[in-house]
Amino acid sequence: MTTPTDERIFPALGSSRQVAAFADHLHAVRASLGLPIGLIAADRPQLPAVTRCGALVRVAHMVTTTEKHGQAGDAVIWEVMSADVYRSWLAGAPAPDQKVIEAALPALLGLRSLHRAGGTGHLRLSELTELLAGRYLSARFTHQHWPLVREAVTRAHLHRVSHGHAASRPVACPRPSLMKEPNR
Repeated sequence: MTTPTDERIFPALGSSRQVAAFADHLHAVRASLGLPIGLIAADRPQLPAVTRCGALVRVAHMVTTTEKHGQAGDAVIWEVMSADVYRSWLAGAPAPDQKVIEAALPALLGLRSLHRAGGTGHLRLSELTELLAGRYLSARFTHQHWPLVREAVTRAHLHRVSHGHAASRPVACPRPSLMKEPNR
């Protein structure tokens, strides 16, 4: 089971305090990578067709949340960054199709929850298990290892369907707080 080593709680999801707290977290992580952070938002921002600064990329960060009763869940916080920063953030990995990743967000949140609970062994993806050992399924990991993560999402869906859970969809907690996780 993968558990965060730093369990400080962020303010309620959707609040400006929550967005600011996550921006602070990203700033610390990106500083260690020598990268800036982009615009951070609780709601999915629209991207302009053209900007004076060049192309922009929208990234969905998957974050661990906690409800009032301490139950873990997952939610999405958005970041808009320049295409140049995005390429650096990928660290040489090919850029996946953002529309495909955004469409897969419910399944990705489900996979993230499954991984946190230690339940990905049935997917029989030893490479994924090895790469995620001691880590959480982050946006960066998802983007850098998209073919592998896509296969895990597909296998997890097929497993749910074969066990009679086709109608179940992962959902984010309604008004959670965020648990800060280390980014490796």
